[in-house]
Amino acid sequence: MAESAEVAVYYFPNYHVDTRNEEWHGKGWTEWELVKAATPRFPGHEQPKVPLWGYEDEADPHVMARKMAAAATHGIDCFIFDWYWYDNLHYLHRALEDGFLQAANPHGLKFSLMWANHDWLEIHPATRCRPYHQRTTGSVSGHEFLDATNYMIEKYFRSDYYWRVNGGLYFSIYDLPSLLAGFGSSVEETR
Repeated sequence: MAESAEVAVYYFPNYHVDTRNEEWHGKGWTEWELVKAATPRFPGHEQPKVPLWGYEDEADPHVMARKMAAAATHGIDCFIFDWYWYDNLHYLHRALEDGFLQAANPHGLKFSLMWANHDWLEIHPATRCRPYHQRTTGSVSGHEFLDATNYMIEKYFRSDYYWRVNGGLYFSIYDLPSLLAGFGSSVEETR
C-alpha cells in the first residue's frame, strides 16, 4: 500500500506592511508596489496586472482564511513560510502571526518554516547593471541563533497546525553556508 503524499508550497510573505519595509521604502510599502509599478516590456505585454482578489493584506486573518481555503480546496496541505530573522529581530512575520495563525482554519491547512537566512539585498527595482546594496546579513551569531530558535519554539512549534512529517517538525534552512559563517564556518563549530 502506497503512502499518501502531502503537498506543501513556499509562501513569500511580503504583501503586508512591515516596519523595516517602511524604513527602507516609505510608509505603507509592500511588494504590491512592485506589481502596481510594472510596465510593458514588449508589444502585447499587458502590465500592470491587477490581482483577481485585489491588492490584499495577507496579515488580515479574513484575507488569509480565504487564501487558506483556496489552497486546501485545490490540494495544498501546507504553507512553508519564508521566515526571516535579521539583527536579532523577526521580519515579515505578520502574514503568519496575524494572518495565518489568527484565521479560521476549517480545512486544517498546516504551516511550517523555511528560515530564509540569506543576506537581504536591495533589489527593488532590480537591474542587471549594478551590484545590489546589502540591507542586512543573514548570518547570525550563536546568541542570535538561540534567540531565533527560542522564538520559533515559543511562537510556532507548539501549534497544532505546525506541519509534522513522520512525527517530527518540518523545518528547513535556506542558506547553510550563511548558517555556518555565523558559527565560524565549520560544521563542527556549528554543530
